Amino acid sequence: AGVLAALPPSTAVQRVVATRSPVPFAAFAHLLHDDDAADRAPLEPPNLLGMLRRIRAGLVAQAEGRVLVLAVDDAHLLDDASVSLLDQLARSGEARLLLTVRAGEPCPASIAALWRDEWCAHLALQPLSRHEIGELAAAVLGRWLEQASLDRLFAACNGNPMLLRELLVD
Repeated sequence: AGVLAALPPSTAVQRVVATRSPVPFAAFAHLLHDDDAADRAPLEPPNLLGMLRRIRAGLVAQAEGRVLVLAVDDAHLLDDASVSLLDQLARSGEARLLLTVRAGEPCPASIAALWRDEWCAHLALQPLSRHEIGELAAAVLGRWLEQASLDRLFAACNGNPMLLRELLVD
């Protein structure tokens, strides 16, 4: 969220959260309008190429000429059709991609190809240090933690920013 907040207002940001799904483009469903599938009969098998074209055109149109940034959490969980969509958007220059891939999870070759072919930069984030955890906790809570609380927080999250967020916000 911090990276996205730092983008200029002339940027159109679309957020996607990937989950394992047998349904093609399921992660993008919230970005579609009802008329995106209007030319398809209800029980007809989906035309994946047609769907890809409609979703791609819809995302570009929604950006209204601004730079489109697609922020995809857990990109390693995307189905192949969704990865093809990202690939086409990046290679055409229609979108910039910001993808997160959870460490330790198997990453499909199609996702790895995006940074291998330099359509995305690959940045491996290291666990947060005790000092970084203290700084983030102070920023969220509005005050510095005493050493014992910081020690417990560090032990509980082991430097994992996502877990730290859950511990501080909830």
